[in-house]
Amino acid sequence: MRNRFWLLLGLLMVGLSLSCNFVTQALSTPPAPMEETVPTQEMLATQELPVASNLPELAGDWQIKLSQSGGLAGVQRSIEIFGSGEMTVDDENSKAHIVDKLAAEQLASLEKLVASSQYQPDSGSAGGCADCFVYMLEITSGGETFQAQLDDVTLADSGLNPLVDTLGRLMKAALEKK
Repeated sequence: MRNRFWLLLGLLMVGLSLSCNFVTQALSTPPAPMEETVPTQEMLATQELPVASNLPELAGDWQIKLSQSGGLAGVQRSIEIFGSGEMTVDDENSKAHIVDKLAAEQLASLEKLVASSQYQPDSGSAGGCADCFVYMLEITSGGETFQAQLDDVTLADSGLNPLVDTLGRLMKAALEKK
């Protein structure tokens, strides 16, 4: 029994010695240098830059949907507006489902806002946005669908801030009437 103890202790010591040598060697080996590529004019010229685009023209049976999620309270709500003026608002937190109709003036104002909006995609800004709202905008008209996902940081430079703000106010007003 004593022999086993000394044998196990010896094996343990050898194992520790080998492990220490491996770790020491790994730590003493300098990391391979990273290649740093400086972009040339040619590289920059061939990169695809985001291009501003108009939203689809609202004609016929169009629909606009804005979903808003996130924030500190974990909001989950959406508004959907149809060319007929019908509007539905859903709020997961309060379990509200509201069906309403926009006044003709509101509908015309919304159509003008969409027609004058020009989307500027995010140019790849770094980082994220902790506790921000995330907005998913979808516009369908004439068989064409436009989609954009934005957050509180990217919204400001997207060209869609007035539209998202207007849809948000309509959603809030409908929920307050409930």
